[in-house]
Amino acid sequence: MTKVDTLSKYIIAASLAMFVACVDNNTNSSNGSSQSSSNNGSSAPTEEKTAYPEGKTIYQKTCITCHGTSGEGTQGMYPPLAKSDFLLADKNRAIYQVIKGSSTTYTVNGSSYNGVMPPQGLSDGEEAQVLNYVYHAWGNNGFVLNTADIKAVRDTIKK
Repeated sequence: MTKVDTLSKYIIAASLAMFVACVDNNTNSSNGSSQSSSNNGSSAPTEEKTAYPEGKTIYQKTCITCHGTSGEGTQGMYPPLAKSDFLLADKNRAIYQVIKGSSTTYTVNGSSYNGVMPPQGLSDGEEAQVLNYVYHAWGNNGFVLNTADIKAVRDTIKK
């Protein structure tokens, strides 16, 4: 065996070890086993462990394509949801927009966005979950919604 063959085997082995370590770390983070301790001995949730896991799942299936993995949006097209002045200002407007969609240009955090958002077709419970996830992800400290909040807005919409 040549030195190049031996070196190649070491590089492959090291790469495989790093890959396994990364996969193992992500698995532990996503199932909540990666936790930090506070002074009182209780464990605090990590960013991966959310108070709204159903909402996160809905976000990943429904919203992530346009609004991004971290709620960053797409400049000029789809507004950010992370630290969004527009989103955090009016919960009923946010509920309405998820129900009906939008083709209006909005100004969010000083920038204009004109992407089209189709109606999402979520149940009241699903919409409450996804909005609660968004309102409490990425540094947001927003509203807590329930299905009655969603139904109240839905009931005001003319069919």
